[in-house]
Amino acid sequence: MTENPILFTLIQYRLDLSKEALVDAKKLLKAQGSPRSIVNCSYYAMFYAVLAVL
Repeated sequence: MTENPILFTLIQYRLDLSKEALVDAKKLLKAQGSPRSIVNCSYYAMFYAVLAVL
């Protein structure tokens, strides 16, 4: 199997999005943000991580 740099770039991009959403969720939690916003950011963190795996 050959390495595909475009695929690895896409995976890294999605993992970066996931990390960013998780950092945002942690900031909202610490600042006592709305539960809906915290869950929304957490959801997208998981969503982007799953997209990276698939």
